[in-house]
Amino acid sequence: MRTSCTQFCLFFLLIIFSFQLNGQQKKKPNILLITADDLGLQVGAYGDTIARTPNIDKLAREGVRFTNGYVTQASCSSSRSSILTGLYPHQNGQLGLSHMGFSMYDSILTLPQILHQQGYKTGIIGKLHVEPVDKFPFDFEYAKNNSSLTRNVRAVANKAANFIKETEESPFFLMVNYLDPHFKFIPQVEGLPKNPYNANEIEPFPFQLIDTEAQKRRIANFYSCIARLDDGIGMLMEELVATGKAENTLIIFVGDHGAPFNRGKTSCYEAGVKIPYIIQLLKEMSTSKEVDALVSTVDIMPTILEVANIEVEHTIEGKSLLPIIDGDEDEWRTHLYSEFFYHGPKTYYPRYAVRNNRYKLIYNVKDTINPILSIDSDNSYKFSQEGRFDGTLARQIFNRFANPPKFELYDLYEDPNELYNLSDDEEKVKILSELKSNLQQWMIKTNASQS
Repeated sequence: MRTSCTQFCLFFLLIIFSFQLNGQQKKKPNILLITADDLGLQVGAYGDTIARTPNIDKLAREGVRFTNGYVTQASCSSSRSSILTGLYPHQNGQLGLSHMGFSMYDSILTLPQILHQQGYKTGIIGKLHVEPVDKFPFDFEYAKNNSSLTRNVRAVANKAANFIKETEESPFFLMVNYLDPHFKFIPQVEGLPKNPYNANEIEPFPFQLIDTEAQKRRIANFYSCIARLDDGIGMLMEELVATGKAENTLIIFVGDHGAPFNRGKTSCYEAGVKIPYIIQLLKEMSTSKEVDALVSTVDIMPTILEVANIEVEHTIEGKSLLPIIDGDEDEWRTHLYSEFFYHGPKTYYPRYAVRNNRYKLIYNVKDTINPILSIDSDNSYKFSQEGRFDGTLARQIFNRFANPPKFELYDLYEDPNELYNLSDDEEKVKILSELKSNLQQWMIKTNASQS
């Protein structure tokens, strides 16, 4: 009798342990999504020799560094809408800046909505900058309507830690949006960075070729903002580890688009749409590697949903990155797309771009002068028209920037800064035709405007 009772008790305890173990195995992962406002490839891990970014470099070294990561549009609201919906701006409706009257369609479902419905505690630090705001249910908000507060990166780390600790046993989704290195460039805030840059440390941006003293001072201040951002990333990672939740947290770090300089932000050039794109997987999935596949920020939402084992029925244009992280590129995309419509309401200048593994085509829809000849007070176009730049390549690229042809074609292997337009090169006719055809098919498939 005693033996039977003992066996029954052991069996009962085994069942309870089994249920507990299964519950632990099925515990939903935490999500930490980090964006840096207007950060292009000015990061050490992406080959920039001027940038001092040891903490971002550590993220890249210990995680998955995508060497060909792109945004959908080089403008804040439109770009962020794609991150949070898995759709291109022309699909979700966020064609321009939210504070200037642009908004997504009411029918769009967002990542915070889905995660909130699945029991996640949701939080945001820094700007959302996408409308309508009721599509984004957050349990916690800090500096959403005053993003300049995020330049105090110590405060950001503390606010993030408090939110994570308060989630207790619930899984969390936290989106941390740093304003740095957005214009206006403030060299030092709360003593950070400790050593701001000066103009003597700066080389002209290779996508601009403007070496005036004024431009170098502007670039120096931009790099100081990046250094402060990096300090903040280090503090944020330390706080995450201290909460004890780091091992079950998926971390994604991206720039929301390229640098706020002409031929960068609000363009379809590489300096505008190519970004640092880093993922640190959960402990049991962890890997350290580089991936050269063509990836987009529309892929962020489906990746998060797959890691969280959440299925949705509505259409998402992006694809989960997990297969290519595992080395399976057989079904991956061979072409990647970006676009531009508006920044503010008076800057409609539609463009589309497509690239394959080597070449890139930009289709400039309107046959008019570019209405954005200075972004965020950048005077590089004005400088390029000065006499000292007569007959130079800088003058040529900025004249094309101001008044582009219908099509621009670039060899990204030989010319990563897109200085030499090959659209009239007789040897590139076949490549030009193939990219035109591919872009046209994609525009039809995704219902992109033809005018």
